[in-house]
Amino acid sequence: MEPSSPIRAPGEARRPLDELTAPAARRARWIAHVVALLLGVAGLCCALALPFAPVWADRTEVSWPAADEPAVSTTALFAPYRPAEFTATVPCRALRAALDRPEPVLLLATTPPGSERDGLVLRTEGGAPDLVLGERAVPLPPLPADCDLTVRADAQRTEVVVGGLPAMVLPDVPAPEIFAFRTGLAPEQAAELSVTARAHTWFETAPSSLKLSLIGTALLLAAASLLLLVAHTPPTWAAIRRAALAASATARQHYCWLMPS
Repeated sequence: MEPSSPIRAPGEARRPLDELTAPAARRARWIAHVVALLLGVAGLCCALALPFAPVWADRTEVSWPAADEPAVSTTALFAPYRPAEFTATVPCRALRAALDRPEPVLLLATTPPGSERDGLVLRTEGGAPDLVLGERAVPLPPLPADCDLTVRADAQRTEVVVGGLPAMVLPDVPAPEIFAFRTGLAPEQAAELSVTARAHTWFETAPSSLKLSLIGTALLLAAASLLLLVAHTPPTWAAIRRAALAASATARQHYCWLMPS
């Protein structure tokens, strides 16, 4: 038995298959274009968020004196010279030992002798402690019975605490520059004298998992967007290709006609 042909209404013309599928193909192309655009925008957002993603930074701290070492004067190499955080502790015992001596005594300095850099200099003179931070002399209150002196500083301000007295806050006085750790006390008198400084580590960083995820996501979205654009070429590009092929064929025909046989 022969297969039956499809029933058409009287006068209905046969429509080519291309005409039936062309609207669906155009709809699929434009949907692919919209999806590719959204993927590209999402990838761009990931790329723009990269500079703000967190990173892991190495923390470098220097302590003076070293563990189980006496407090003796030494040079220090910091780059930059001014640390990110600075803490110096002068115990009351060391301060009293310096005050008991008739001559001026250097308790702690972070600059070489005669230097004009913005360091910290703490000395006793005339029976009273004298603290200088950079070019600023810091007046200290009368020493209480518990006279431990602590200096804490960062990039914005400095705090000076004497015993249990309220802290003296010095705004706009950053951490002192460090070129050395010097003291004029004997090692047994400076047994509890200590300095801790954290250096800046701007360039010693590693990307965090979030930053790596943003990089991978941006690359994947960009690749997916490009693949969609290549797989579903816009109709205008197809028309341009067809016109270029037609022009090339016409040129070849004219060339064949002009060439003698």
